[in-house]
Amino acid sequence: HGTMQHDEPEKNTADVPLTGGMEFAFGPMGTTYAANLTPHPENGIGRRTDAELARTIQSGVLADGKLSMLMQLSVPGISDHDTMAIISYLRSIEPLSNQTPPTKSGFLMPVISMMLPADDPTPVGTHVAAGPEPTLERGKYLSESVMACKGCHTNMDLMTFTFVGPDFAGGICEPSPVDEGMNLCAPNLT
Repeated sequence: HGTMQHDEPEKNTADVPLTGGMEFAFGPMGTTYAANLTPHPENGIGRRTDAELARTIQSGVLADGKLSMLMQLSVPGISDHDTMAIISYLRSIEPLSNQTPPTKSGFLMPVISMMLPADDPTPVGTHVAAGPEPTLERGKYLSESVMACKGCHTNMDLMTFTFVGPDFAGGICEPSPVDEGMNLCAPNLT
């Protein structure tokens, strides 16, 4: 990892509001935007029930029944215990209004959507509590579920969204949005 020069003082991530809006462009699949996760009643999660939020966090299925590929890949197998902790935290932060743009489906999105399961595709994980000493089971749970390291650092077939390479041995390379001719690759963590 290299060092970066900052013109502004580094912000504590706890001070950054979760108002969404970051763009995720997936080429022919479309473009989506990070949602406003504050409890704002119109532009955030304020009108969502705990059950709706838990379903989205654990499976990627949104309140309207549509599958969010970004969420489906983000936190696979997270436990009910940790899901409720996330929801409790999100309900406790300041409600801020920021209306994010709607998802723009590309021409491949309908084809990919037909290949994805119609029901909640991700099983709920079993919570592995922290103990007095680190354990392999807790590390596996954190790296595969809570932190979702496996999702980026394991090669994936983008047509079926199944892992096709050894776990944590490096992920997909994408062209850099900043440096022309450069690729961004999730490195091998083994």
